[in-house]
Amino acid sequence: MITDRIDKLIWSANPSNLFPVHSLYEGLVPSPGSLIWGNAAPHKVQFLGWLA
Repeated sequence: MITDRIDKLIWSANPSNLFPVHSLYEGLVPSPGSLIWGNAAPHKVQFLGWLA
């Protein structure tokens, strides 16, 4: 079965629908500050993560 449709990927994380690698990184990896300070770990553990 042959159709005339074009199969293509659309990257919705970027308004231009292009795929820059930094948009993937920004979507998958939150900012380092939110990883360390924005969780339910005790403050001492968060501080140890910040030191590392």
